[in-house]
Amino acid sequence: MKSGVVLAVTLALLSATGRATAQDNQREFEIRRDLQYATHDGVALKGDYYVPKAAGKYPVMIAVHGGGWQLGARSGYQFWGPYLAQRGIALYTIDYRLAKPGQPTYPQAVEDVI
Repeated sequence: MKSGVVLAVTLALLSATGRATAQDNQREFEIRRDLQYATHDGVALKGDYYVPKAAGKYPVMIAVHGGGWQLGARSGYQFWGPYLAQRGIALYTIDYRLAKPGQPTYPQAVEDVI
């Protein structure tokens, strides 16, 4: 997913949830790292979950890093996660199997994401 699309979706969600206040920016959040969401071909697929600490229902965005199925990591969202969680939006950033020379990668990487 291109960063422009992620930004557009993020801005739409922020505007839909109302205007952020100084109090919103102080909201506590937690990070749950390495949560496994699937196992494909013996590879454990994991993600990091950024969520507000306060009890409640929050919209959740799933972040899939770019890199043409060849490079990148979920850590690319290390600043977006806290930013969104402080504003009441949970973010789950996931990894997927990256392409390796001489090995087929389609549809494996795509299946990791869907």
